[in-house]
Amino acid sequence: MTVGSDRISDAPIETGGMPTVPVNSDPLTRDPIIDQKLGWVGKFFGYGDEKKGNIAGLAFVFSSLMLAFCVIGQFFIEEESARGTISGLITPLFGLITGLLGYATGQKMSSD
Repeated sequence: MTVGSDRISDAPIETGGMPTVPVNSDPLTRDPIIDQKLGWVGKFFGYGDEKKGNIAGLAFVFSSLMLAFCVIGQFFIEEESARGTISGLITPLFGLITGLLGYATGQKMSSD
């Protein structure tokens, strides 16, 4: 007996008994199946291609806040050794921020 390829993807064992398409036909209504598949990390960062950009954006926000604290801390710290340590963090933070901006705004290159 030969089974067509269109029937294979509809088999219950392939889908785990769950529908593979969104349950709701309204695009503005949240699909409950996506919540089941994502988990708590996926709900925070998203899924698919946007996940990498969301993580880069979060890292950009944290590193920008660290940079701001380092720059502001330069004005309020009187101890010279602590100022040297904080000023040593500023350059790597600028490198991290520009790298994240390049990743977030860069073009996706394909090997084709």
